[in-house]
Amino acid sequence: MADIDDRWFRTVDGEKVKTARHGKGQRYAARYRDRDGKQRSPTFATVREARDHLAKVRTDLREGTFVDPAQGRITLAAYAALWFDGYSPRSATTREAVEARLRLHITPYLGTYQLVTIAANPELITRWLGKLQLADVRPVKTLLSQILRAAKDNGRIARNPCELKSVQGARPAPSKPRVTPWRSDEVTRLHVELPERYRAGAVLAVGCGLRVGEVLGLAVEDVDWFQGNLTLRRQVKVVAGRQVFDLPKGGRERDVPLPEWVKLALAASLKTYPAVSVTLPWAVADGAPTTASLIFTRNGAAVKDPWFDMQVWTPARVRAGIDYGVRRNGIHQLRHTYASTLLAGGVDIRTVSEYLGHHDAAFTLRTYVHLMPNAEARTRAAIDDAFGQGAPDVRQRVVEGL
Repeated sequence: MADIDDRWFRTVDGEKVKTARHGKGQRYAARYRDRDGKQRSPTFATVREARDHLAKVRTDLREGTFVDPAQGRITLAAYAALWFDGYSPRSATTREAVEARLRLHITPYLGTYQLVTIAANPELITRWLGKLQLADVRPVKTLLSQILRAAKDNGRIARNPCELKSVQGARPAPSKPRVTPWRSDEVTRLHVELPERYRAGAVLAVGCGLRVGEVLGLAVEDVDWFQGNLTLRRQVKVVAGRQVFDLPKGGRERDVPLPEWVKLALAASLKTYPAVSVTLPWAVADGAPTTASLIFTRNGAAVKDPWFDMQVWTPARVRAGIDYGVRRNGIHQLRHTYASTLLAGGVDIRTVSEYLGHHDAAFTLRTYVHLMPNAEARTRAAIDDAFGQGAPDVRQRVVEGL
């Protein structure tokens, strides 16, 4: 039941009589029950405003889009804390990254604003994005949008302002440089300069496309010596300051062919430097202890990625005379060389994506499309074969039609 109550007057014996509220506050109260059956009575200056509000409430209740204004008066900081409590990403490191973005970039600027205020003032988000001292504001904007989308779905706000076209970052997204693999002679020089103990790691990266965490997490039991196959079951990474085992990036295991020369290099390395049984927590710092016979270790323990990069990889790269700038100096470059070599050999993009452990083939295509071999020449040849000499009448009609 919904009606409009005149708070300033009441009818007594057919006559209007002033109430004790006369002249105080808004005159008209729009009374209705919300979707939970709770009585609501917001006030308005004119009867028309009250009627319009009731009409909107009826429509929203009927269509399931009703929003209780009181639910949106919680601050963003308080609601983000509630949201984060229930946030369960696949990776513990993802949860750490989200917590850091909330703490460093979102809560300090927008945390004291109520959700209803943010929803009604998209310019707050635009100004916030402009103040961020970040090269790329997209990750924090995406996180804020995710939180506000949850608030909208839970009936706290009527819209997510981050989804409005007018809400843009103050800076354009940085262009992503094209992947440029290392040449084979550079890979060879690098391999020679690496300490003998870790040379097979570079061979695995360039010969099987492994990430550095996957190289450091590879165990003897992951190698099928007879079938020539690797099963990538884990990586080594750091969560809350502690090394852990976890699934490879993407949250799933994958199989990768093991070329003969890679198998021989790996076997030779293991003969000189036997695998070591290492136990680490699984996925999180207090996760279940998990043991693997790691191929690459340091002082009987799992190798830390930063130590490997600074003490093993970088000195060898410098000695090899390879320097393309920070983004192209890491061991990840060997993955790019692996991918480009497969593409040059005619391996289809879906298979390359599967071996690299990408989440979908479209991502692989976007990353490596410029490395597809002779795409323009092959396109011209294919069309010429179909409609050129093999079908001169078609070619002639096309030429005449131009």
